[in-house]
Amino acid sequence: MIIEDIVRGILGMPPSTGKISRDLQLMREETKSWYDKLIPFLEEKELELLSLTQEKKWVKKSLEKFLVGAFKSIYTEPMFTYAYVDYTKGKGKNALLQVRTKSNEFVYRIKRKITELYVDGTLAAVITPEAEMYSVRTRRQLGRISEVSHDYFGVIIGEREVAHLLNPEKVDRVNPRAFIILENMTDQEEILFTSISLIEVVLRTNRLI
Repeated sequence: MIIEDIVRGILGMPPSTGKISRDLQLMREETKSWYDKLIPFLEEKELELLSLTQEKKWVKKSLEKFLVGAFKSIYTEPMFTYAYVDYTKGKGKNALLQVRTKSNEFVYRIKRKITELYVDGTLAAVITPEAEMYSVRTRRQLGRISEVSHDYFGVIIGEREVAHLLNPEKVDRVNPRAFIILENMTDQEEILFTSISLIEVVLRTNRLI
């Protein structure tokens, strides 16, 4: 396995399916200590508890460095975990992100032209570099992120703007809330909201995009 990683790195080749699977398992192992402590994250009142405060660390495994962490509520309780590895060593165009909430696992296979989104092991959607999410099955747009101002991004699900996401680069206070929820959401809309917004929280807060 190590020889494969060395050859891939030298030649600039994308990781194999086997490599992705092994790294995903490492991600789960590195973040599992938080799993039992996670608080629920699928209702409007709980979504608004998420802050941009996180606990994180870098972990070296084989030839890769993984960024692992947990984002916390405004009361410092862990709300979701994440693990990230960049196969292009800082360019962010060939990466893997795993996110775990109390109820679901989201895996983002980040590529130069598209990000594949797996929800609980099933390929559910793709996300463009412009933060537009499309259904794999129907090809229709499920949601998108759009800039509202320098301070906030709008989170649109279907045709409704359901929330604002605080721009992490403009944070000027301690322990800020990540979201302002504008509309009530159905269970399905909350899954879509979580799918498209948590990747933004992780990547933007850690300046990975």
